Amino acid sequence: MKNVLTSLSYLIICIFLFANNSTAQKKVCGSDAYFAEQMANDPEMRSNRAKLDIFTRNFESNSKDGSSNEIRVIPVYVHVLYKTAEENISDAQIASQFSVINDDFSGSNSDISNVPSEFTSVTAYDMQIQFELISVDRKYVNRTEWGMGDDMKYSSQGGIDAVTPDTHMNMWICNIGGTTLGFATFPGGNPLIDGLVMCPQYFGSSDYSNNFYLANGYDKGRTTTHEIGHYLNLWHIWRSDGCGYSDEVDDTPEANISYGGCPTHPSYSCGSADMFMNYMDYVNDECMFMFSEGQKTRAWAALNSSRANLGTTISPSGNDFLTFNIDGQSSSNINTTDHTVSVLVPTGTNLADLNATFTAGNATVSGSHTDFSSSVTYDITAEDGTVQTWTVTVEISNIIFSEDFENDVTANGWSLYDQDNDGNNWGITSYPTSFWKFLL
Repeated sequence: MKNVLTSLSYLIICIFLFANNSTAQKKVCGSDAYFAEQMANDPEMRSNRAKLDIFTRNFESNSKDGSSNEIRVIPVYVHVLYKTAEENISDAQIASQFSVINDDFSGSNSDISNVPSEFTSVTAYDMQIQFELISVDRKYVNRTEWGMGDDMKYSSQGGIDAVTPDTHMNMWICNIGGTTLGFATFPGGNPLIDGLVMCPQYFGSSDYSNNFYLANGYDKGRTTTHEIGHYLNLWHIWRSDGCGYSDEVDDTPEANISYGGCPTHPSYSCGSADMFMNYMDYVNDECMFMFSEGQKTRAWAALNSSRANLGTTISPSGNDFLTFNIDGQSSSNINTTDHTVSVLVPTGTNLADLNATFTAGNATVSGSHTDFSSSVTYDITAEDGTVQTWTVTVEISNIIFSEDFENDVTANGWSLYDQDNDGNNWGITSYPTSFWKFLL
């Protein structure tokens, strides 16, 4: 719900919440209280926030957001500060977290189909934002808890310094302590402390392994999705100061309570059904699964102003996609005759590191990939007139993709389309999260 709520008025609200939240026992996000402290102590941030408020309102009034062919790819440094072995979370647990946020910010999460019918028209099915893990650094520390300050962000205080925070997102993984799951900086503050702080037991997803160090209820990676929302200037979807105020977004209903656990829909606090399944509420990980279009626009306002230098904006087209040229076949008979397949690799790929193979079920496949100037071509001869499954495996710089395409030329995570409507040139319109590595 939209209301004229500037950063200064939000500061007053946050101070009130901070003062009255000390006895709360449920797990919470610490970003409100952290923001209030920043605003109270940093005049430059107050000035930056006022400018961002004006820019955001103008951006929203012009109905701008990431256009259909624009995607912001944000590179990320992860800093792990650990005292115990379990706090030193594995590379696999970290990778699972990146799979989750890339699914959530592209609308590829399987549970997005659970959005209630009254909210489907305002759901942002693709935020057009993706995240690339650049590196993980680890440091043993003789410290049990870090609290809600910034010590973890300074090597002089025993933490790890931020790396190029103007162009990269920084994530600190450490034991905050208390009931706080994590907290994030809103745009406009000191770059040396800019980024996310997450407890290790809430970072990653048990969907990928039962052996990760994760806490029940917060073990699907959605706390990080929530904190990235704050980092991109999204408020909590509720305001406890009454039904007349909300999160500065038009298409999210007013709410004056936060939800925990897994509520039953519909639930009400201000007359209409609350959007508690939004990533910016407090429900358990398995019960949050959507952003709204208004939140998308607000996030892109930040990406066009305070966070304009963050990451790279790409407009995938043509050879920015991994593309298949299928000789003279339409989708209806693509599996029933002989044909030639060319795999075109994305622009900028280091072709010296490319290796590709192609198999086609019970068909005979011949091909050469000695010439990587533009494509890899395979000749497919169907021995019995039917090719049940095609498998394309592409390896670039030891990053391997292997996908099966069945009769309808679709596969898990991938979808082909006829680019020219002539049955000849097939491209990929949707793809698994890992495919973003191709574009960087």
